[in-house]
Amino acid sequence: MPAAAGSFQTGAAPVSALLVVRAGRTKQVRDSAVVRVRPSVSVCLADQAVLDSGGQAVRIDVTVTCPVSASGQGGQVAVYQGEVGTGSFGPTACDGLPHTLSVRVATAEGLFQVGSAQAEAFAAVEEGGDIFPGTDLRTVQIVQA
Repeated sequence: MPAAAGSFQTGAAPVSALLVVRAGRTKQVRDSAVVRVRPSVSVCLADQAVLDSGGQAVRIDVTVTCPVSASGQGGQVAVYQGEVGTGSFGPTACDGLPHTLSVRVATAEGLFQVGSAQAEAFAAVEEGGDIFPGTDLRTVQIVQA
């Protein structure tokens, strides 16, 4: 639901609901509570990965966006193509702007080949002592450099 005025901020927020039923006699019920508005963590993988180190690795871009109120904790990228390769990246700035990083994803066994693969990226932010995740899972194309 969009904000009626201004924008939502992370942290505690009061919410209330009113349900009115008009079937014969009008009946209504109200409730309210304080809920936590979580920071949104956007993670987006590129559609292509580029072969690296003779196929022992690929390079793929991952874009992370998180709100100013949070602190980036870094993340990990995995590529699945028969073999599994993993790579990690450090904390990104949480300033509400997208930040793109090139991540090297290496496999311990076998080689990556030109063609289709599954890729998954995970990034986390910390806010108020809690960790909040963001993920992206998609099919990517591995291409020659």
